[in-house]
Amino acid sequence: MKNKIEIVSFEKLIYIQKNGRFEEDRLFEEIIKECDIKNPFEYQIAFLKQDEIYHCFLSRVENLPKCLACFPKAFIFKPLFKNNLIEKNNFCFLELYLNEVYLCFYEQDKFKAFKKFKYEKNLELFLEKTHILELLQYYESEILISFENNDLIKELKNKTIVCKILEQNENKLAKLSVPILDKNANFIKTSRKIFPYYLKLIFLFLFSFIGVSGILIFTNFLNYQENKNLQTQNKNSQDKLYKLEKEKNKILEKKLKDLNLTLCDKKILLDQNFNQLNEIVKNFKPSKDRTLILKNIFIWLNQNSLGISSLKLKDYNIVIQFNNQENYLHALKNLKTEFKLISKNDALHQIILELIHG
Repeated sequence: MKNKIEIVSFEKLIYIQKNGRFEEDRLFEEIIKECDIKNPFEYQIAFLKQDEIYHCFLSRVENLPKCLACFPKAFIFKPLFKNNLIEKNNFCFLELYLNEVYLCFYEQDKFKAFKKFKYEKNLELFLEKTHILELLQYYESEILISFENNDLIKELKNKTIVCKILEQNENKLAKLSVPILDKNANFIKTSRKIFPYYLKLIFLFLFSFIGVSGILIFTNFLNYQENKNLQTQNKNSQDKLYKLEKEKNKILEKKLKDLNLTLCDKKILLDQNFNQLNEIVKNFKPSKDRTLILKNIFIWLNQNSLGISSLKLKDYNIVIQFNNQENYLHALKNLKTEFKLISKNDALHQIILELIHG
């Protein structure tokens, strides 16, 4: 295996963000299921965990070189802040490749988000469709960085966005990433071990011994199995009763587990909404109408199990930003008749509502 550090380019990656807590195997299963991948053995995973958010990239095994470490390209920008190679805290990396635009958002050395868009030569229309300027503002990006100075970078400079062309190439950043990134960010999960010659002889002897012993054991096993089958026939009735009881217990355990998960999800949602309510109360000027708006909006959020990132009141308008796309779409589908949808922003998962006065 080559002692070399490689990266997988953006066009060969599939990005998925997951929230919660997962073991690596379970996380891989969830992503394979979500992406509707039929043959999971053709893919490998690399991910970064920030609190309870998993930033995951899948790549086909055929795209992975034989090397010591192989990272998704989106992860190699952590050293910029760690090694004082960039003057700003929050930054965004942009790459234009063929007809795709890729964005990686960082807060210091923490990877925050990844976005991909279809490129259009009409830059004004492209920026309007993709909301890139709004995304830079949302993630509080102080500077936009890239490896090359293309037309899109020039257009963003004209929009008063601070841009910088990196002096370091991607290979240097990949090498600097090795001591910073953990094993989960590496696509290469296994390594070959070279065994000494004497160990190979020992294994060969053991293999031969086990083979001969296996033949003898198999012969005895056939006799044992015949006697066991006779005993099993006499125990069929007891086994059936035991299986029925076991299945009943499994059903009860599953129901209890589902109930606990539901209660846990409700508690997390209530905690989130309670924190949002505390933020509102700090600068809240009470009035009958504003109190009614808050009451109705939190009843609706809790009834529909909707998690939010922020909530603001502007006169009779309510600006709500949801913490993920699933909650955002669920909210749009289940709007109460008391609310009128003023506007929505798919990129920011944000809606503006107005309470309809009866």
